[in-house]
Amino acid sequence: MRGCVPPRGLSVCADELSAGLLEGLGPDPTGAALAGAIRRFLRDRQPWLAERVDVKPGEGRALVVPRTPASGKPTAAERPLELLRAVEGVLGMVDKLPEVLDAEGLPELDVAPDYFAVPDLAEQRDAGHEAPALRSTVRYFPLPSAEWFEICEGELVLAQARLTFEPRYRFALMEAADTSRRHVIPLEQVVAVAHDTWRYIPCLRVDTAGRSYRYGWAQRR
Repeated sequence: MRGCVPPRGLSVCADELSAGLLEGLGPDPTGAALAGAIRRFLRDRQPWLAERVDVKPGEGRALVVPRTPASGKPTAAERPLELLRAVEGVLGMVDKLPEVLDAEGLPELDVAPDYFAVPDLAEQRDAGHEAPALRSTVRYFPLPSAEWFEICEGELVLAQARLTFEPRYRFALMEAADTSRRHVIPLEQVVAVAHDTWRYIPCLRVDTAGRSYRYGWAQRR
């Protein structure tokens, strides 16, 4: 569902809404009927929210789009993603929004550009110095999405030639089966390193040709 969400709006289908909200719309409501029902529901239940979003008809669905505040500078509660999450909650929908719509203004992302930078190990070797190992306690958030039971804490270790994630706990479902989340990424396979987030938690994202990895701040820092 996440891949179908428009970048600046929340798509709402009839099967995502309660029977009470759909009362009187018939078995196969049009996008215009859905949009009208949602507008009325928001005006009755959440007038503050109704004033800050537009509900537009689509083909068999409605699209909720945040309005630009009159002041031009939204408060924390008026950020587009916060408004859309609030609409999801009021309508009783399952969360299908991306983690971040617009990183601008998020205090967690206001960091120095080199905060997550990987040191140039080649330069250190050329200078005749042993590249130091960097260690940090992190949480591993699987991509493209992560549920709470998939997240695990461990230690991220940067060595001269590889990046290793060592989970705090290891377990096996069957004898001789290694199902821990430990993994090793040779630095020569890394094609990109970037900022990412998981529900406002700043993360380091490491991309290889075949897979991407995401490591965020530990629960206790």
